[in-house]
Amino acid sequence: MKPKKAAIETAKKRGIIDRTCQLLSAAYLLNSEVGFILGEVDDVLDESNLKIGDLKQAQNKVTFALDCYYKTFCSMITNQDTVNEWAKDLEKFDASFRKFANIPSDWKPLAVDEIEEEGQEQDTINQ
Repeated sequence: MKPKKAAIETAKKRGIIDRTCQLLSAAYLLNSEVGFILGEVDDVLDESNLKIGDLKQAQNKVTFALDCYYKTFCSMITNQDTVNEWAKDLEKFDASFRKFANIPSDWKPLAVDEIEEEGQEQDTINQ
């Protein structure tokens, strides 16, 4: 059911359409960040074969829900400039959020030989 033209015009005049766009844009940024973070969790755990059943199932459900949201959200965007602006906003938001949450994007796990060296140094200190 499509809204009547008069209702849309009234919503525009009242600022409802603009506010809705702002809220959807914010939700898009937040959901995208969740997707990035869960993807990184997935990669980090996969790298060490640490993914367990319940976590994997929950993550798959969240990923599926986010994919459905993106498809619906993106179908409403017809202007390529808007898509480009949102992509730029998302990059800025990701960088700001990671700084705020102290989650460096360039993190790498310690190599096995680095762990052994740290353990040897600790043993020497404890003696």
